[in-house]
Amino acid sequence: MTQEKKIAIVTPCALCGHGLKQILSEFFGQTHCDVFNSADELVHQHPDSFDLYFLLAEPVLLNYDFFLPRRNKTIILTEQSNPSAGFITLRMHTDLSSFVDSLQEVLDKTISATKGETQEELSGREVEVLKLITRGLINKEIADELCISLNTVLTHRKNITSKLGIKTVSGLTFYAMMNGYID
Repeated sequence: MTQEKKIAIVTPCALCGHGLKQILSEFFGQTHCDVFNSADELVHQHPDSFDLYFLLAEPVLLNYDFFLPRRNKTIILTEQSNPSAGFITLRMHTDLSSFVDSLQEVLDKTISATKGETQEELSGREVEVLKLITRGLINKEIADELCISLNTVLTHRKNITSKLGIKTVSGLTFYAMMNGYID
């Protein structure tokens, strides 16, 4: 990180917020971190002035209209390593060395994402297939519903997984929900 990054950390846990702030300043230097107790507090404090947002999944879900357009700059702090619908995740419960390594990877991802490496868009047909996947239909049922071959469904699923980097049905469902494809 060559230029100072302005980072918002949103967590009701003082230890987590100030601990992450300390780790960022100690290991990554050029950072200015503000810690907020809630996403509402962040939104009232010039939220677009931040380069990165670190927070738990729940505030992202409750404020997805705000965080969705900023998903390349939003890092969800998780207990497990699970992809979260196009958002970058960072596993919190690990040793310091592993956490710092993971944090470096996350920062590298966000830097490359903000430099223009955007996620590929889904085609209209892929969105249709995605919606049917989230309804719990199996490949044969999707093929029948869309009047396409089973091989075409498999190709669409492979393309969706490749473009989004999400392999599980629950992850795809979360992605579809966060992007307004389903309610």
